[in-house]
Amino acid sequence: MRWRDVLTGEGFRNWLLDLTAGGHLASGAPLDPFTTSNRRLVRTAGWLEALAAGRAEAIESRLRQAVTDLARAALVAGDGPTPALTELGRSVLRRWQDRGLANEDPQHEVARALVLLQEALRQRVEPYVGIARFWSEIRDVYDVDALLSAPAALYVLSYLNQTRADFNPWRVVHAARAGFPVDGTIAWESLFDELGSGEELEAAIEALRGRVHDWSTRAGGRLDFCRALELALLTAPEARETLERWRAGVGDAAVDACLGLLVSPVPVDAEQRIAEVERLLADRGNVVLYGPPGTGKTRCAFALAERWRYTHGPDTVFRVTFHPSYGYEDFVQGFRPAPDDPGRFSLQDGVLLRAAAAAERLGARRRQDVPESVPQVLLLVDEINRGDTARVFGELITFIEPDKRGVRFRLAQSPDRTVTIPPQPPSARHHEHRRPQRQPARRRDAAPLRLRGGPPRAGGLPDRRRLAGRGG
Repeated sequence: MRWRDVLTGEGFRNWLLDLTAGGHLASGAPLDPFTTSNRRLVRTAGWLEALAAGRAEAIESRLRQAVTDLARAALVAGDGPTPALTELGRSVLRRWQDRGLANEDPQHEVARALVLLQEALRQRVEPYVGIARFWSEIRDVYDVDALLSAPAALYVLSYLNQTRADFNPWRVVHAARAGFPVDGTIAWESLFDELGSGEELEAAIEALRGRVHDWSTRAGGRLDFCRALELALLTAPEARETLERWRAGVGDAAVDACLGLLVSPVPVDAEQRIAEVERLLADRGNVVLYGPPGTGKTRCAFALAERWRYTHGPDTVFRVTFHPSYGYEDFVQGFRPAPDDPGRFSLQDGVLLRAAAAAERLGARRRQDVPESVPQVLLLVDEINRGDTARVFGELITFIEPDKRGVRFRLAQSPDRTVTIPPQPPSARHHEHRRPQRQPARRRDAAPLRLRGGPPRAGGLPDRRRLAGRGG
């Protein structure tokens, strides 16, 4: 079915006349986060770095446009002369810097946009959630590769997705799954055939046509952002296949930069193990992987950690390896040389308390309407059987149990301070009601502890080989 077969009649005609009335055409639902003519991210990293360092004068000549674009993209907030970076702005800039993307290389544009989308969707930031939802609907109707070859079509779709005169053309097109040709041209004359004629109607069609043509002449940024949108909505294997298909069109450097942002592939058996561990973490908060040497335990644990960073952010995984001399002072809290003065000892938190503190900070930011939007923290203990578990954990062996999570307690070396291991999130409890009963995982001597805020669940700490726990 063709789009013009469903966009007929009085409703669409009135919509078109209302859209063009007064000479200003509202752009409709966006497919990129920008406001002004800046449709690329090539300068964004430099702007964010300047603002993060308090050097607004570095972008003084373009400050108004820069701030407008950065604020619209939810990367900065504040109306003063030196707007502050948002949480999204800080995390995006950090990942761009870590990945070598904080530059003006146009070959890195899709990768920069992909990082921005990954972070924004992880944090549930608008307008990105709405943009991704719109792109998902577009994929229901059109072949993506054909659509990306037609820049004008990407702007027509945005204009169509707005309600005027009680009519939204995109809703009709999507409901009927009726796409227009996307071979690089739009048959504007068909509008005359289906809607009739008349001076006012012809002027409305020409106005929309002219505006779409103007935007499509500078559509490079939108095309790159839509490519990143497509990658963000695919699974890692699907995204790799898509990038290889695009390689000839976008270039080797662009493809290789994006490939580095995807979770590394793992064998099917490891994929199944990771999925099982993730389910158990959601149910219990603590999982032990154990088994004979050479059965893929370490590979599974490290692949889980990599996927966790991809899903929840680069700072949400803590890892430590136990050995015979590893103790409570290293893992929980103890006196160690001060970082700024090695000749002096100071009381310092170990990796477990640092992970718990990170999880508690994330939990405090949880949105009440979208609790699962908050990243979770994973603590991976490798070779747990090589340490003296009772000595290393101390009293924490009690408080990491699911039904003790969230209980505040004091440590012997800091009696004036209370600490807690954040409990399981509500979303984890909700998920388990939809799952059938499963047998406990029998894997590894590596252990994930997942730490995340929410009501605790009952359950025990499994066997003592390798421990992983989560929280947030």
